[in-house]
This record gives sequence, structure tokens and C-alpha cells, in this order.
Amino acid sequence: MTQNRTKMQRQTLTLAMSLIFLLTISMTAMAAQQMVSLAGGESTQITCNGQRLVLTLLSDTEVTADCEADSDQLVAEQVEEEQIELANDPDSELLEIGVDLDSLAEIKADIAEGLYDRPCTAAEHDRTAWHLLVNPELKCYYDHQHGDDPNLVNDIFGPPGEWFDQPGQSISYPWQTFKAQTAYEANDDYVTDQQMENDLKHEGYGWVVRHDQPCDKGNCITDFRLQYHGVFGAMGAVVRYHSYSFEARVCADAAEPDSCGIIRNGGWADFGRLFTTTGVVDCDHQVDEVFIDVPADTLYFPIDRPEARDEIRCHPTLASLPAYPSKQPVAEWWAHSPGDRVRFQLRSFDSLGNIASNNPGEWHLFCAMDETDCRYNQSIMTAWIGYTLGAPEYLADVQLDADRDGRTEYTGYSDRWGYPADDCTEPGLDCVPVEYSDVLLNLYPDSNDVPREARYQHEICDDCPKVDYDLAPAGEKWITWFYRHVDNYK
Repeated sequence: MTQNRTKMQRQTLTLAMSLIFLLTISMTAMAAQQMVSLAGGESTQITCNGQRLVLTLLSDTEVTADCEADSDQLVAEQVEEEQIELANDPDSELLEIGVDLDSLAEIKADIAEGLYDRPCTAAEHDRTAWHLLVNPELKCYYDHQHGDDPNLVNDIFGPPGEWFDQPGQSISYPWQTFKAQTAYEANDDYVTDQQMENDLKHEGYGWVVRHDQPCDKGNCITDFRLQYHGVFGAMGAVVRYHSYSFEARVCADAAEPDSCGIIRNGGWADFGRLFTTTGVVDCDHQVDEVFIDVPADTLYFPIDRPEARDEIRCHPTLASLPAYPSKQPVAEWWAHSPGDRVRFQLRSFDSLGNIASNNPGEWHLFCAMDETDCRYNQSIMTAWIGYTLGAPEYLADVQLDADRDGRTEYTGYSDRWGYPADDCTEPGLDCVPVEYSDVLLNLYPDSNDVPREARYQHEICDDCPKVDYDLAPAGEKWITWFYRHVDNYK
């Protein structure tokens, strides 16, 4: 779409008839039809507020006048229809929405008007701040986006970053990964040389944010925000450990706020083994996998239970692309967090490309740079927090419910791998804050009938509409960051 668009053409048709009989005109404009009937000797004027007026003579007494819509107008109407569909879907209840839809609709309308007519400069980009594909204040667009809006749940968790002493920092954290050669290598030199995760692969940070999740059976995760790092293409698939931060509100009864508590943790999550599939787009346990051995997978620790499928990076081989957007995930990463404090599954509905079993680090993108209609660029993501989110009785030798009132009251630190770090005084690489605040315990009562542990579940809505954060107008490709890492577009 040309950004410096001229004003819509206005074309006028004057029809004058001196015939005795009736003239009928069928006028179509943006799928709305109007019938105009003229008696002999009458005339009328038709104005097309679109791109052009197309006349088709059907007979001596009948003509159709079609007002073709401007492409911007089409996009604006599509945006409106999408929002109405989401808002009126009685089955979805917006359960998979992690952004303010009204604000997003305004942005899409402005994009359709051509107001975002330039890329953002480096000076207009903050590597520690979440953003959509566009900057609404500066009216420019980036070459990447970071998913859901973490500020959507500030009423529950406070500003992003506040829990690790960096209020307002909404991208990355002190425990971001780097190319450590040993499990506990320090990061000082990497910070100095700008070789950290946020320096080299900033665009891989994303958020999945959920609010008011269903809790019909009780003991549920009702709200959460998960910041992950993951590139669903060759550059990320070959890496076993990825950083994350996680905050959740858990409730025994969502209708009773007094039954709710907060869980927070982070670190380097274990995504296990890499595999692909052939002939089927599925990552479930019954699928025949083709495991891909990556030497770096055992750099820090051996694979725990290599025959198991609890931690995986699953990239089914796509012989052809599903219709966009895909109705099912086309790639999934299943993780165990340090200390098994949270398990989560990242699901991508438009991953970047296939993974070659004989050379997994080689890029095989689904979309070439010049294919503006190809939208497989990791802009549709979701996450399931499963199987359960727990509160254990002890972390190391510290009891989470020290006063035995049936609720947790624990704040502390762990290292990047989840082991307790008792000497920490502030957040850092091996000083990751851990919190179990006021969580109601619900399992394994002691001799006084006071529960000692807890388990909470997340009920994901697989069929609910997902938000596509590729906001580029038709005919343009804005999400292009990953092409910088590819020598030859495949």
C-alpha cells in the first residue's frame, strides 16, 4: 500500500432518461446494495467515495454501478469486523486475548489510513520496553513485536519489572541468557562486550498475558503474565535452555478474592530435546518423533530421561503451509522451569520455518523477503501453564507455610537453575526472586488437618480466537528482523 496516498477519487455519474418506461439502477458499494428506479424524463447523480466507479450495461433499461472500495477502506472495515467477531463470540469470552482490543482497533484504523508511513529509527527503540509492531505516539513501525501487553494485568501484579527491582522494565531481566560455556559461568565479560541475549536476539522476547481465565472447578490459575525468550526457527530451535519470567494469581475460588495468592519465579527453563515429525502437524505424545541430536544440549547437564517427552522443542515438517492463520499450532516448545516450579507450553501458529534434521541450525524460512502475502513470522502465540502449578511444602529446608495457617508466606532467591540462593540481597543472574505470597494450600493435610502443598490448574481455550500481532497492511512486510540472520532466504 502506497503510504503517501492521494485523496480518494470521486467520480460522478449523471443518468438522464427521456423514456416513458421505468429505468432501474442497481448500485453496489462495499457489499451494500441499493435499488434506484427512475421514471421517464428523470435523472440522478451517483457519487462513488471509493477508488473508482464501474458501470456494467445489462440491457437497454438496466445498468449496475459498482463503487470499488479503496484498499484502506477495506482494511478499516476488516478491522471493525474482526473486533465485532471477537466481542460477540459467546463461546470465546475473549479468553485468549492479551491486549486492549479498543486500542488495537484504533491503531489498525490509523494504519489503514496510512498514518504509519515510516520505520522507527534506532533512537526511537528501547530494548527494555515492550511494544507492538508500531509506536502509536511517533507513528512509526518496527521490524518486530513482543506479543501481548504485560500492562494489561498491572492491577494484579503491579508494573512489569517491579518484582525484580526494575519497575517499568518490560523486556528482559537480570537473568537473561548468554553463551555460557559452563553451567555457572559469570556474565560480566558478556555484558561488557554486549553479547547478552537482549543484545543478540532481542526480537525473541515475547509475552503471553491472560486475564480472568475460567475456574469452574476451583483451584485455578486465573491470571498470569509469562515473558519468554524463543525464536521459533533455526536460531532458537537448536537451543535447549531459554530464559523466562512468570507471575500468576491462583485462586481456590475465583469469585472469592480472599482465596487467591501470587506466585512468581524465573530463570533458565529446560526445553529438553529437539524433534521434528513427518506427514503430521502434531506434537502430542502419540506422534512418532524424529529426534535431532544437538551437541550443545548436553553442555551444562545431561538430558533427563531422554526417552520422555515432558520437555521438547517440536517442529513438525510442513510440506505445505496451512491457510493463514493456522487453526492449530505448527510448532510447540514444552518447558520445565528451574526446580520444576512451573511447566509451560509455548505454541506458535506461524513459526518461521522448517527444521532440517541433518542440519538443524540452517534456516529454512517459510516466507521469502519479497513474499508480502506470506505471513509466517511468529506473530500468533499462546501458552498453556500445565500440567499443574504447585506450591511445595519446602524449598530446600525452608517451609513455605512457616506459621502453619494453611497459606504460604515465602520470598527468597534462587540461582538461574532454581537452586536456593541464600546469600542474595538483590536480583541478578544467580539471584532470581521467588515468591509464594498468600497461596492457599489444598493438598496433603498434616495431623492437624492443615494442608501442606497446593496444585492449581490452567484451563486453556484451544478454540478461542487468537490475536495476530502482524499489523502490516496488505502488500507490505514489516516483520523482517529474522532475515538479518539468514544468508540465503529459503
